[in-house]
Amino acid sequence: MKRTIISIAMALLLASIAALSGCAAKADINLPSYAAIETLPADYTAEDAAADGCVVVTAYAFDMANEDIWAEFLLATQQKTPAAVRVVNLFDDDPMLYIMDLSFDGKRYTAVDTDGNECSFRYMNHYANAPGPLSIASSEFEHYILTDDKTLTLDQLMESLVSSQASFIKWSYVYVRRTQ
Repeated sequence: MKRTIISIAMALLLASIAALSGCAAKADINLPSYAAIETLPADYTAEDAAADGCVVVTAYAFDMANEDIWAEFLLATQQKTPAAVRVVNLFDDDPMLYIMDLSFDGKRYTAVDTDGNECSFRYMNHYANAPGPLSIASSEFEHYILTDDKTLTLDQLMESLVSSQASFIKWSYVYVRRTQ
């Protein structure tokens, strides 16, 4: 009987410690839910996306709508907490919205685009003010890129796009935006 009581007490103590440490380490994550991409109207705009809580990034510009939602998503992923966010990329002189549903299950990132293409990666690398010989890799930009290798440099990724000498690297852009 005494062993049973001690075993139960130890189990409760361990459960309490685990619960308290988990609660103390994680902030409340409050990300929006989104309508399925295929249900969005044909005349869906960047303004609509921003109003829906999407992270709207104008590439090669300083603009980012809902930066606070992006920060919440990053916080969740850093804490290994499952989370999802919709990223909408705009490019100069291109009226098309490039929509990506980005999710994190605690271990892997999964991106699904407007056409239903899906890819999964272990890491989301952040490159900020990364100097490099390629113009897009200049120190004026911030890049978030999905990859399975967290040690890759931005130049290695860019070179894999433009050089026939570079080995194939599987990766996917989340966004790029001007920071200076």
